Amino acid sequence: MKVSDILGSKGNAVTTIRPEAKISTVVRRLKLEGIGAMVVSEDAVQVVGILSERGARPDPAREHLWHVEDPDHRIAIVAHGGTNRAILSWLTGGGLATMYAYEQDTAALNIFDVDVVDHAIRRRYLRMLNYRPDDVLKAEDWRTTLERTFAQRKPD
Repeated sequence: MKVSDILGSKGNAVTTIRPEAKISTVVRRLKLEGIGAMVVSEDAVQVVGILSERGARPDPAREHLWHVEDPDHRIAIVAHGGTNRAILSWLTGGGLATMYAYEQDTAALNIFDVDVVDHAIRRRYLRMLNYRPDDVLKAEDWRTTLERTFAQRKPD
């Protein structure tokens, strides 16, 4: 995909940001420029990814979680469910055998802390798991992400 492909379907105003930009810079620019998304690109031609406000806008009730005294110590990992499950399994000490115990909705937010002292992990803990502002209680649909995806599949 190229930036020109996006322009063809969206109009001619596309805001780009370089891949090495800090997530705090992305959030600040989305808010200041009043835009809903930014194309991640090294050269303003090839698309590396897209960051949208749904993925970066803090929920007002949880805005305190986005405040960081030293923003260099906050990392955002944007990944698919399998990668998220592997990280959560490691984080909770369960290993790969427990990775399927974690449900990961599309575009859900997980927050965890890993304290490193003298290049060694001292503690790790989970602050928030599988949070989606549009379905906080997970009351709309009890199926797993994979069950919902499979149900949308058209028969051959």
